[in-house]
Amino acid sequence: MQLPVILAVERLFSRYGIPFLHLLSGRGHHFIWHVQKNSQAFNMLADIGRVPEPLAACYRQPCAATGEAVKPALAAAWSGKATSSTGSREAISIDISEYGDPLHTRGMRVPFSGYLKPMQQ
Repeated sequence: MQLPVILAVERLFSRYGIPFLHLLSGRGHHFIWHVQKNSQAFNMLADIGRVPEPLAACYRQPCAATGEAVKPALAAAWSGKATSSTGSREAISIDISEYGDPLHTRGMRVPFSGYLKPMQQ
């Protein structure tokens, strides 16, 4: 049942020129990608993204990791990615983020890496 969705995701990434890494773990299929800020895909995501004011206010504050604020275009593109995600609730759910907002607190899972959740809690 997953194969048509996997193929559709791969076609869409390819159509928009987004290179991706497809990983399969015990938790399912994972697609990892990087969208260049000067790309058509980034601009399309920023155009459809809407950032609620409380989150925009959070993004205007300096981030602990870098001391920089999240730029409005990046916040809009991140929001646009959530707007554009789709899924089938019959058997397949596409969740394209490990965590939700705010953007500057995101993480990424890597196969065979240390599992930090027990230590964090």
